[in-house]
Amino acid sequence: MSVPELGSTASTLATASTLATASNLSGMPEDGRPTAVEQPIFLMTTAAQAISGFFVWTALLITCHQIYMHLRCYSCPNEQRYIVRILFIVPIYAVDSWLSLLFFTNDQYYVYFGTVRDCYEAFVIYNFLSLCYEYLGGESSIMSEIRGKPIESSCTGTSCSFDNITKITLGQDQSTHSNKQHKTK
Repeated sequence: MSVPELGSTASTLATASTLATASNLSGMPEDGRPTAVEQPIFLMTTAAQAISGFFVWTALLITCHQIYMHLRCYSCPNEQRYIVRILFIVPIYAVDSWLSLLFFTNDQYYVYFGTVRDCYEAFVIYNFLSLCYEYLGGESSIMSEIRGKPIESSCTGTSCSFDNITKITLGQDQSTHSNKQHKTK
């Protein structure tokens, strides 16, 4: 084939495909059966919404019972208030996921559900860290425990290249540094 013949063959194929598309504007196959795009996804069915609703309500009942038991036996309020705040993440995530499934085709609602969920998630992370501090005796207790202890060098962690810097910041080389100043005077 020469170059002009190849060009005429390509234009013939383009014309044929344009005619085929023009005759079937609906995008449906010629036999009339629905394609995979038209069949509903399982997440959009009533069965999926009912199953997820069942599990959401089960999670809500179990979590509410746990929260109630913590509040009823409120013997360690400094710790239990953080635990109750952390437990509230379960109903918020469950209801958020269920509403997102119910409004699966409306993306405009998901923004609001996701925003509430993400804000409470940040609050839960703060409460988890506060709970860890409370379990360890408070921030001042933690600081007094680790004051003056060297950070061992580890190439698997981030302290491998900062070995000298960490010794200086923890106050280990201050005595050596002050002794050098006294000798120079």
